[in-house]
Parts: sequence; C-alpha cells; structure tokens
Amino acid sequence: DVAKERFGDDPESLVDARVRVEGVALALFNPRGEFLWPKLVANQRSDFTVLESPPTAPFEAPMVALHRLGSYRPLPPRGHRLRTEGTVIHSVPGQFFYLQEAAIGVRVDSASTEPLVAGDRVEVVGFLQRSEPAAMLTEAMYRKIGRQTPRAPLAVDAEAVVEDVNKRIRIGLVTRPGDYEGCLVTFPARVLWMSPATDGGIVVLSAGKIGRAHV
Repeated sequence: DVAKERFGDDPESLVDARVRVEGVALALFNPRGEFLWPKLVANQRSDFTVLESPPTAPFEAPMVALHRLGSYRPLPPRGHRLRTEGTVIHSVPGQFFYLQEAAIGVRVDSASTEPLVAGDRVEVVGFLQRSEPAAMLTEAMYRKIGRQTPRAPLAVDAEAVVEDVNKRIRIGLVTRPGDYEGCLVTFPARVLWMSPATDGGIVVLSAGKIGRAHV
C-alpha cells in the first residue's frame, strides 16, 4: 500500500513493470489464525526500483481473441497485460462492463468513467484474472474503436444450457457454442423472490427444473 499522492505525476509508469519494493512487511490472518496473504506498506515512489520496464506500451500488448483469454498457452503471459476487443452489452462506469462475442461473454473491471453504452465496439487492455467462474480482465484500460447495433438477447433454454454445461464438464468437453456466462440472454421464468441491493437488486427465478437463477 502506498498513498497515491506519493507517486508524483506518473504512477502509471510502474504498471506492468517488474519492481523491487522496500517497505514494512505485514501478514494478514483470519480469526482461526490461518494465513491469508502478505502485505507490504511503502512510503514513497523511491521505495520502488524498476527491474524490468513494461514489455510494451499498453495498447501494443499481445492481442488475444475474446473467447481465448483463459485458454491454455504453451507460453503464458506471465502476469503481463493482454489486449482484446469486443462489443459492450452492459456497463457500470467506474466499476465494470461486459463484452460479448457470439455465446462468449467476458467481464472487464475498470476504474475508467468514460461512458460506454450497449453496441460500443472497444479495444481493451488488462490483466487476466481466473478467480471467477470464467476468465476476466482487471485493472483495464479501453478505447472505443467503432459502433454496432446493440446485440439482441440470445434466446436460450435455461434448463438445457445448465444440463449441457454440467454434462460436458463431467466428461471434459468444451461447451459449444459457448456457456453463455456473461452474455445477454432471454428465457421464460417465474419470479420467486426479489430484494434491493446496492447495485440494483437481486431477482431469484425458477426456470424448468432450475430452482434458482440470480439476476
């Protein structure tokens, strides 16, 4: 952790660089005494020594098709930025937005507040994260490269999609044409329960044999 004002005029110069940091080491534990993660507190920009500069300018990072962001690679990106592009289907400025290509959707976390609307075609640069059900990008930058007619929702059979995904997972096959995770879809369902939340609300649905679908 370092206070932003201690970095001077160009804190972005350290993004995607390999650095050595001097600071106070801390360890965070849960109530069971289990180790969670380390933490390092530094005081100023001079506590960071750049060992390797970023390999490329942000928008010169390797281009990866949206559907291949989390795919196996013989030579993985080793923590560096990746670049992709897609069509915006939903956006919450300053927090996240979703890109979609065919039946593949990807969440992108970004602090940028530049407005995006459904149908915007964007080029995105960010860091790959695999902690969610599907690969996503974090700490992202983006720029508009075009405009398309906003995508119509894909009509799906929710019960069939869930059954197909579960079946293919058990036998080690990739779902075709996609798993619809993060996609704009439509399907008939019955509302079971609704609750307001900070980001709009939660709707619990029943569709066929699927007892719950949170929206």
